[in-house]
Amino acid sequence: MVVMVLMVMLVISEGGDNGGDGDNSDGNGAAADGDNGDGEVMMVMVIVVMEMVIVMVVMVMVMVVMVMVVMVVMMVMVVIMVMMVMMMMMMVMVMVMVVIVVMVMVMVVMVMCCAYTAADYGINKERKWLSFLE
Repeated sequence: MVVMVLMVMLVISEGGDNGGDGDNSDGNGAAADGDNGDGEVMMVMVIVVMEMVIVMVVMVMVMVVMVMVVMVVMMVMVVIMVMMVMMMMMMVMVMVMVVIVVMVMVMVVMVMCCAYTAADYGINKERKWLSFLE
């Protein structure tokens, strides 16, 4: 759509330029010989060809710019997607780390409780042993 609008604008501007050149050639032809008029027509043809080439170059440049913009947008989208995935992975990793830490804490608490109870039991048993030996 944008390319079409640019094409139409370029064509309109070129029509104006060609009209101006044609008027100049007519004026020169009337003022001078017919040969000069032919030369002017040739010049107009050259100018038209040059403008066609310029239009082609501009179109190619616009296409390249469009492709570059699309590539940049795609790269940005990919980077954003990667960032989102990384964020998700980080969130998952943090969640896993929290779960692991909580589990380790629970395990430590359980081991501590078991160790205390076992120690108490062992000490009591040891005392009983000692009392029995006595």
